[in-house]
Amino acid sequence: MIAAWMVYTLGVTGVLLLGGAAAEYVARALRFPTRAVWFAAMMVAVVFSAGALVPRTHQRTSSNAVRSIVDGRSESPSPSPSPQRSRATSPAPNIVADPSARARSSDGRRAGANHEAFSHAMAVVQRWLTVGPKATDAALNRWLVAIWITLSALTLLYWVVAFLRLRHLVQSLVLSEIDQGIRVWVSDRVGPAVLGLRQPRIVMPTWAMTLPDHERRIILAHEREHVLARDPALMFVAALLTICQPWNIGLWLMRARLRLATEADCDGRVLRQADPHTYSTLLLAVYERSAPGLAPLVAFLEPTSQLEQRIRRMLARKPSLRSVSGITAIVLTASLTGMAFAAPRPARPTSNPDSTGVSTQPELAFTLGDSLLPNDIDFDPVTETFYITSVLKNEIIAVDKDGRHPRVFVKSQYGWPLMAVKVDTRHRVLRYTEVAIDSFATVSSSHWGEAHVHRTNLDDRERTGDDRMDGGAGHLQFGDLSLLPNGDIVAGNNSLGSVYHITEARAGLDTVPTSAFRSPRTGAALNSTEMLMPDYTRGIGLLNFGSGRVRWLSADKQYVLRGISGLYRKGRTLIATQPGMSPERVVMFTVDASFTHVVSQSVLDRSTPGEGDYTHGVIVGEYFYYIVNSGWNAIDKYGNPTAPLPDARVMRVRIPTL
Repeated sequence: MIAAWMVYTLGVTGVLLLGGAAAEYVARALRFPTRAVWFAAMMVAVVFSAGALVPRTHQRTSSNAVRSIVDGRSESPSPSPSPQRSRATSPAPNIVADPSARARSSDGRRAGANHEAFSHAMAVVQRWLTVGPKATDAALNRWLVAIWITLSALTLLYWVVAFLRLRHLVQSLVLSEIDQGIRVWVSDRVGPAVLGLRQPRIVMPTWAMTLPDHERRIILAHEREHVLARDPALMFVAALLTICQPWNIGLWLMRARLRLATEADCDGRVLRQADPHTYSTLLLAVYERSAPGLAPLVAFLEPTSQLEQRIRRMLARKPSLRSVSGITAIVLTASLTGMAFAAPRPARPTSNPDSTGVSTQPELAFTLGDSLLPNDIDFDPVTETFYITSVLKNEIIAVDKDGRHPRVFVKSQYGWPLMAVKVDTRHRVLRYTEVAIDSFATVSSSHWGEAHVHRTNLDDRERTGDDRMDGGAGHLQFGDLSLLPNGDIVAGNNSLGSVYHITEARAGLDTVPTSAFRSPRTGAALNSTEMLMPDYTRGIGLLNFGSGRVRWLSADKQYVLRGISGLYRKGRTLIATQPGMSPERVVMFTVDASFTHVVSQSVLDRSTPGEGDYTHGVIVGEYFYYIVNSGWNAIDKYGNPTAPLPDARVMRVRIPTL
């Protein structure tokens, strides 16, 4: 989190730095104080970065597009997954229009795609910096915070030392009156400068008191302009901001530009009464005779480069907004400022007033290897064991809760891929599907379209049931199972859209009398007669098994409920794996008490290049465990690898407390 936030802060500050340079040109053309431009840029940079670090609260979000982008929720539905994956967990129908239709979409939609690219890029940076192996997140954050605190302490020490030197110097100042009773303080070590915040003092060096009257009056007028503009207070605030973010190089550059702007603004006001050439010569004389050691705090003794810029600016022609440079500056100011406002923020921990305060960053639970092609996962709380189906090895792997001691729990009976799995803790049985996937080389063509729902005892591994279904003219693709509280099983046929109810008391499958689904997936039971069942292309439906009635959840077009492969419930909180989004993601929905309306959404994890292909998951206590890098996108329609299979992982993320 900290690393991604730092990258976001550096990026936004860099954009604001460029925008500030363009805005400064516009301000000079309008005769507007340029110090205001740079002070505003520093404040906006710090406020934006601080806002990105504050955890989001669970609330109903606005449908405003800009707010969606800023909150990092600019995901969009993606086309359906690869054909191979479609046979198991994802259907062939597309969620969005074909490429030619997308080419005819509006400019607003193309803009949304651009914002999606920005959001995806930010997700890549965040995952690269903070996920890595995700077990190192906390360690990385601790190191970054330690470095941050150290740099802030050193920066604070630097300013404290400078302040103490000035305080010691003030004790040696001598009060004097010059030029018709103007009170100044005279020093033989520093000046000309302005010291103090609440009651600024003009400090004149001893040698300046011997200058001709007109030159001394010019120096005095310059310092009085600093007092009137409250420049010491402005630079003091700028110093505090650099203490807060000492690692932000863009903030230091802004402070340098602010320092130059305060001097240049005073120069402009003094030049209304002085000759530019005389004034420039006097500036050089002051610079040569000033003590630079205290320049950081007095803020008006600058390096040679800034002095040169001031002189060049005084002698140059005033900029014009009607010129090419002026028009360019206006365009850059607007575009860069808009870019900074619209920049996607890194994913933040999600919390609310009742939150435990624990981070919800995803982390690696354990690695499965590169040859399993895992599809589904469930958990037995009695033995604290995960059960994971393997499509390529045709077996179910049992793994301890911490990912250790992997072993084969059961092999397929017919040599077909094992797809879905559910643990029935109440009856101590494991329910799982064996599917003759069409075109798979390991499956005889005479069996294509068949599927079995097996039952095996969890304690002695004895197979106690086998419910067989023949697809006939169609093809059964039982890639998803759902468990009801009474032990009954609901199986969704991904290809035909039919839903089957398998009772625990007797063998056989009963077809649920509904035609509302096109591609039903793993659902979440409300009770023994109702279930929230996601349809990959339509959304989430509340299905009643007796009547077959389906009532679709409403989201007021704020949230995308399509593209879900698995839905899991904890009270009124729904966790969904959503591979039908781009990027793929794990998302949390909150529903109302009647389970008819989605009232909020929070993205818990997003895929990045090299990590994706989400399938299913399971809620275990306060965590949601889910499979990524399953490998469906690395095999062809025959089940043969077309590329090296990725290392499949089981990730976990803490479910935010509501």
